[in-house]
Amino acid sequence: MRLLSLAILAVMISSGAAIACSCADVTPRSCNLMANRDVSIFVGTVVSVENPPKEGDKAGGTARYHFRVEEWMSPDARREVEVLSGRGGADCSFWFETGIPYLVFAYRGEKGELWTSVCSNTRRVGDAGPLLTQLRAMHNGHPVARVYGTLRRVQQPYGATYQPDFDKPLAQVVLHFDSSKRKIAAKTADDGTFAVYELPSGTYRITADLPADLELAQTILSDPPAPLQLDTGSCVELDVDALPTGKIRGRLLAGDGKPLWNAPVELFSVERYKEGTRGWWEFVDDKKKYFEFDHVAPGEYLVVLNAGNRLDTDVPYPRTFFRDAPDLLRAEHIRVGPGDQLLNTDIQLKGGTLTRKITILVVFAGGGQPTSSLLFVKGSKGEDAFPSPLEENLYELNALPDSEYTITAHTNFCDPETESSPLIFLGGSAPSELTITVPDTKCSELPPELKRRRGK
Repeated sequence: MRLLSLAILAVMISSGAAIACSCADVTPRSCNLMANRDVSIFVGTVVSVENPPKEGDKAGGTARYHFRVEEWMSPDARREVEVLSGRGGADCSFWFETGIPYLVFAYRGEKGELWTSVCSNTRRVGDAGPLLTQLRAMHNGHPVARVYGTLRRVQQPYGATYQPDFDKPLAQVVLHFDSSKRKIAAKTADDGTFAVYELPSGTYRITADLPADLELAQTILSDPPAPLQLDTGSCVELDVDALPTGKIRGRLLAGDGKPLWNAPVELFSVERYKEGTRGWWEFVDDKKKYFEFDHVAPGEYLVVLNAGNRLDTDVPYPRTFFRDAPDLLRAEHIRVGPGDQLLNTDIQLKGGTLTRKITILVVFAGGGQPTSSLLFVKGSKGEDAFPSPLEENLYELNALPDSEYTITAHTNFCDPETESSPLIFLGGSAPSELTITVPDTKCSELPPELKRRRGK
């Protein structure tokens, strides 16, 4: 679910150039977007551009877009206007394309010139349906919806797993807005849009009557939709996402059948896999001890451990495709149907590089231990090596016997923060227990939130 808010654009102007901008979220927002007389709102098409932005161009400056206006929402009658925006470089600029109609929210500068940015509600007309409908209602003095937007079936936004033709608006679906005092239902139109007019102020839980293979959720986080807080006098544009309920879950199993963790696993659609590209990335942590791809769209996929084929001392195995294949030609494809729950897609690992475990204790030179510490490790073979904390200031490192390691310890919550001298050793001949010493310094107590997380 995405709350699309009207943002405030603060533009500092010097010699006619936009130097900086900032955006502030004001959701929920006024039910009259045209009350601000410093904002010009229109539908128009770019016919020409002066000083157009270019990808990779870091020169900055200002682009001037010449619009043919087809429809005004704010009081104006000009058929042609000029709108300014930046050219990139963290200036919040909006890049228009010629020949495409846009809904434009433009803000007046000190000299009356019009500016816009990504902070505004400016967008292509093709993406502006619900907002444009409400703007026209405002313009004509008609009632305005308290909540309006589009219900869409969407997939997780990872290019490596993109399934063509999956994303689409959902027509004729009933949405439910439930608060402690009121329950209201609304059905989406044929284009997936909806508008709710008689909705009192309050906090609403949003649900939908969806088929079993879809559920309302947020992309990436995969959490349920956040509650909608509707204040007095506010109207909200709300896009609601319905994600597929498909799931792929599995473990990394060594030759002895024991699960391994502390490693990334990536998902690719079969036709989009390419060596050297990044997939949908999930981490096998030390708590779950399994990987999980949630809200997977129907399609045919590859699951691969160590797609970059780097040497990793925690899971020291080469690139391995599900189920146990060393290369793409022998990889087993995973077919996900609508709502499929594939919970046993374990990757069987073979061979691997020998490692040994070394514990490292961080202490003060004068005795005792820091409040908190952090280790930085560099291996001579360029391997990924990350010490796992066993308890405060005690770590376990999986080391390659033929690699030389350089480790430094840093104290946290100490004044001044202190770094140890490097500890250098060969993985195969070092003692199994090492101590690294940091100079004495004064350390404060752990912050309360960190204490709670660590159970202290």
